[in-house]
Amino acid sequence: MALNIIRGLALLNLRRLTDEELTTLEPVNMTNDVLWNPSKYDLAPSIDEDWFAAFTDYYSLLSDTELLRNHNNISVFGAKSTLIPRDYESLRPYFLGMPSDVVRLTYDATTQYYSNYSASAGQVHMYKSPYPAANVFRRSEDVSTDTLYADITAWGGATCMQVFVGTVSHYIHGYECRTDKEFARILEDEIRFHGAPNRILSDMAKAEISKRVEELLRR
Repeated sequence: MALNIIRGLALLNLRRLTDEELTTLEPVNMTNDVLWNPSKYDLAPSIDEDWFAAFTDYYSLLSDTELLRNHNNISVFGAKSTLIPRDYESLRPYFLGMPSDVVRLTYDATTQYYSNYSASAGQVHMYKSPYPAANVFRRSEDVSTDTLYADITAWGGATCMQVFVGTVSHYIHGYECRTDKEFARILEDEIRFHGAPNRILSDMAKAEISKRVEELLRR
């Protein structure tokens, strides 16, 4: 059987058998019929002092900013807190020839720490950015929002709906609620389900500019 290995996972392509194959082919058992013992391959190196001793020399070569180690957790960090000096004049061709002051202000307004990770041996491979905002799906448009109220209570007790409208896609989505004070929770759901917008456009209602909402938008 040909197994495909994709990102560390073994995959076996399967298809539904035809009626002829079901009646003519002999079944082959691919698994053992004995009772499964899940503890057969147990391994706990975190409580084995000899296992850590074998790596003492290796870990002693790493700086304090690169290694945080104890017997229950090993994590390798390479983030540095200082920025690399840049020659903004030489970067002008990459910014359509804009003045060096414009290039500098552009860098000041963006996150510059993404590439500042050391390439030390043994560094943990990260599939998600350590910056939470970078792991959020982006909607790439402004979103308008407002609260619509009803005279009659809906099924489940909802008396109003928070509506979001994409200014480019014109995609409309609403969330039922009982009061506009639920806006922060609803905004989290909107970002989780449809991505983070560039901006939230609203009528500046108190619930829509609360400190909780401001914290969500900052993240």
